[in-house]
Amino acid sequence: MLDRMGQRYGLLPSEVVQRASTWDMVIMDISLSVEKYHNDRQQPGYIPPVSTEELLKIKERVGG
Repeated sequence: MLDRMGQRYGLLPSEVVQRASTWDMVIMDISLSVEKYHNDRQQPGYIPPVSTEELLKIKERVGG
């Protein structure tokens, strides 16, 4: 994450360590998660992560 923050803001990793707060890390984590989600959705054959429990609920709703 330090590397990505450094790339995004044009800082060395040591500068990120000195200047970034925990809140900055939280925001960066959320940003990277959203970016990954959108990138994954664009891939051919993308299947969203769904738990077995949720799949069974869906199956029951449709009468399977």
